[in-house]
Amino acid sequence: MARRFNNHSKTVRSEWHSSVTVDTVKSQLLYEIQGIYYLNSDVIGDLSNVQCDQVAPNRIRVFGTKGLPAPETLKVAILSLGGYQAELSVYPAGLDIPKKVENFRIQTGRILDKNRFQSLEIQVYEPAGLNFTD
Repeated sequence: MARRFNNHSKTVRSEWHSSVTVDTVKSQLLYEIQGIYYLNSDVIGDLSNVQCDQVAPNRIRVFGTKGLPAPETLKVAILSLGGYQAELSVYPAGLDIPKKVENFRIQTGRILDKNRFQSLEIQVYEPAGLNFTD
């Protein structure tokens, strides 16, 4: 939980069974921002002079930040659910490999509802020149 004050400082504290220290706050800042500027659509947060002080157990004061004018451009991420893909490799061994592959096809067809898939393929790769029926 963060509390903002009129002087632009903040305190970060935890009300749960967790530890908030100067190191955990700095780690979170580094993870989230990866640099001295935090770009938003309406302001740039300048963190070049950010400082953290432990003011009480599980309470950190964060200060030294300042706001800059909004950036002219921003990077944008557009996300959509693209579906799922799964792959499975099966290595039949021993004699009569073609029969084992056919049994695998039959079992797969019984287990999976083919109507739920956009694409369902079973591909067989055999080493050239070998006869697997002997």
